[in-house]
Amino acid sequence: MRYFILFSFVVLSVTINCQKTNNSVKLPPMGWNSWEQFGCKINETLIMEISDAIVSSGIYEIGYEYIIIEDCWQSGRDSLGFLIVDEFRFPSGIKSLADYVHNIGLKLTLFKGVGVENDQSTNDMYINQDNQLYNSWGVDFINYDVRKRNVMDSYKSIIKGSRAEFSMKCMFNDAIFISNDPRNFDEKSFEIIANKGAIAVNQDKLAIQAFKINSNNGLDIWAKPLEKDEWAICFINTDSLAREIIFDWKNTDVIDPVSKKHLNLKEKKFHIYNVWEYKIEGTTKKVYKSIVTPNDVIFLLLIN
Repeated sequence: MRYFILFSFVVLSVTINCQKTNNSVKLPPMGWNSWEQFGCKINETLIMEISDAIVSSGIYEIGYEYIIIEDCWQSGRDSLGFLIVDEFRFPSGIKSLADYVHNIGLKLTLFKGVGVENDQSTNDMYINQDNQLYNSWGVDFINYDVRKRNVMDSYKSIIKGSRAEFSMKCMFNDAIFISNDPRNFDEKSFEIIANKGAIAVNQDKLAIQAFKINSNNGLDIWAKPLEKDEWAICFINTDSLAREIIFDWKNTDVIDPVSKKHLNLKEKKFHIYNVWEYKIEGTTKKVYKSIVTPNDVIFLLLIN
């Protein structure tokens, strides 16, 4: 089974908490999205079963807490402009579903497109009215879909649905919303989405995005400053051939152009932790050598 991570490309989703005054979340949200796997084939029983599985599978404990219901939860608007919940799919209503989700420790998110055709919840003139309704239901977040392009676009066709995609999302602080069925995780997918080292990079409290430090013959190298003066380094091979890595750490002296964080390995030694191999691979005092297969990554943490 192939796993899906949503909101990686072209669509930049802005998640807005309709119960708070601020409109930003510092750390990327994590959770499950209904659309890619189920489309409009959703109902309240399915959402409750999915929510239960998110908890029982253990991924809730590592950060997956949002349940996003995309389109098809509404059937239109009434004569006063209020959204009408699809009574066939959600006979108990959204408030009842939100209560269920909250009772097992999760949060409920509804999708609201901006400039997206066929989305019956989309109409700027109803924003305040809709937000009041969402609050009355106990919805935690509204997921606004804004059509933009982002830095992941260049990797779209190369790494879709792979650990490379997951690695780069973590490096770029992207929201992580899986959409495979958590009631039936396959082993490979679970190992990717539940990798605690990768997730720690995504959820790092500095929330600094990665920046490219080198690119040569299809091999791109990205760096991301982390807490405690540690770093994440990602070698991504976009070529159709395997690439050899020979990386001399002592010649690495880079500064993040935004945060001004400085990685100077001439003066400091780090232990090297391989995120996908789950092991320490020496220190930065020695030249790092490895092979990265086509359309794959080597994802390293430089730790104290």
